[in-house]
Amino acid sequence: MNLVIDIGNTLTKVATFEGDQVRDVWAGPYAQAPQAIGALIKAKTFEAAIVSTVQHKQGEVPDDLLFLQREGLKVITARHDLPLPITIRYDTPETLGVDRIASAVAGNFFFPDEAVLIINTGTCLTTDLVSAKGEYLGGTISPGLQMRLNALHHYTGNLPLIDHSTHFFNREDPLRPSAHHPGPKPPSVSTKTNELISKASSSNLPATSTHDAMLFGVTLGMIAEIDGLIAAYQKNISFFNVILSGGDINFFDKKLKNRIFAVENIVLHGLNQMMIHNA
Repeated sequence: MNLVIDIGNTLTKVATFEGDQVRDVWAGPYAQAPQAIGALIKAKTFEAAIVSTVQHKQGEVPDDLLFLQREGLKVITARHDLPLPITIRYDTPETLGVDRIASAVAGNFFFPDEAVLIINTGTCLTTDLVSAKGEYLGGTISPGLQMRLNALHHYTGNLPLIDHSTHFFNREDPLRPSAHHPGPKPPSVSTKTNELISKASSSNLPATSTHDAMLFGVTLGMIAEIDGLIAAYQKNISFFNVILSGGDINFFDKKLKNRIFAVENIVLHGLNQMMIHNA
């Protein structure tokens, strides 16, 4: 089994993989990660681990995870110059986040020999395009849902701070057809989140409270942005698959006009493929 550790801006995710299949996923604050990882190592036997971090210097294992090496695991650090199953065609690869690289690797894994656009709805809203030849061509970065809500509060005098609380970490099939493709049901969500998703619909405009006006504006704006980005890519590329992932996936996968596939925790899948490639 392999151990995959993704230290993100907001949360740290830890997954166990048996070959290509994810078996367990843990998510929480980074401060709790070493203890959670230690418990996994005691419970299971791992051959190797890969560590990806946006909080520490790229290419280095954080000090409080050095025990992985003492446990005898082969530890790989995710970085832009690591041998990859895709080719990076980016003007500044040293500035390319390892999370975006991992997403591209996973997209190429799920759709080999086909172009794929990966849309991640996390701390930031990112798009990353991989060609049918397995070449990473670049993408876009803009603020994510919570960042936009935070900005409305931070840069105004009276607008409230809204926490949409939509982080889901479900173990399920890695390639799950979205609402645009009949298939398994999406992961269950909280009642609060269901209410927010139901409210944030153009059929309910205009919003009749400041809270809803902020939520509708940000959510509907991101939906339009995502659909617009896909349309912009379609002007230059005749066909590509679209994968949607990220912590806010349940806000968007039922509302987008375009045909998409929803993949839970795509970065973890990509990191696992990077580790397999470097075994």
